[in-house]
Amino acid sequence: MKVEVGRLEEAETAALVAPEQAAPETLQGMELGVLDEETRNAFNIPDDIRGVLVLSVEGDSEAFTKGIRGGDVIAEVGQQPVRSPSDVVARVAEAAEAGRKSVLLLVNRGGDESFIAISIE
Repeated sequence: MKVEVGRLEEAETAALVAPEQAAPETLQGMELGVLDEETRNAFNIPDDIRGVLVLSVEGDSEAFTKGIRGGDVIAEVGQQPVRSPSDVVARVAEAAEAGRKSVLLLVNRGGDESFIAISIE
């Protein structure tokens, strides 16, 4: 048996930080990322806004056509709060499995919120 000795605090911190540093998810032409200190500063997003950051949007996507842009924050999908890119993907998958043809996003841009429906492919 091989044993590695370490400080518990470091292991717990690594376990908590690792998911946030995961690669961005791509959905419906949107590249989604985590809101952390670095991305909040890069996109000038206040600390009180919660959700998932839209890093970029493909110009030929429905999301772009509907007005979603890089720097927007998706706060809810299907009226359920989201905190990570995988939450967004999971909520859209749930809606697709339920037979829905679209899903409603609550999008925050500069403190202004709006609902945007996007089709489920």
